[in-house]
Amino acid sequence: MTQTLDTAAAKRGLHGVFAATLTMEAIVVWMAIAPLAALGELPGWGIAVLGLLGAALVALAALLKRPWAYAVGTGLQVVVLLTGFFHPAMFVLGGAFGVLWLVELRMRAKLRAGTLGRRQVS
Repeated sequence: MTQTLDTAAAKRGLHGVFAATLTMEAIVVWMAIAPLAALGELPGWGIAVLGLLGAALVALAALLKRPWAYAVGTGLQVVVLLTGFFHPAMFVLGGAFGVLWLVELRMRAKLRAGTLGRRQVS
């Protein structure tokens, strides 16, 4: 006997996971501004970059129903990773969220192919 996920419900759930990831990432980026500025490692334009990057992540979370949003999200993951040039800790944060984003993209691809959630039950 094969059990499958309700595809529509799984798509809605995965959509929420993507949106939550982008929102959490925006919060982390915004929270990084104060300590980096206090350390003197973030110039004024860097504060603007991180602030706008966080805003872009939140805006994209609201636009995930658009077909181009996932490609833009992947691009923003690269931008977050590149903020590591402000401080090495941002490489770690960008890498962690980047890996999470890639795992979610893989789950999305499996869902679209109809192979997500299929398992044999004895």
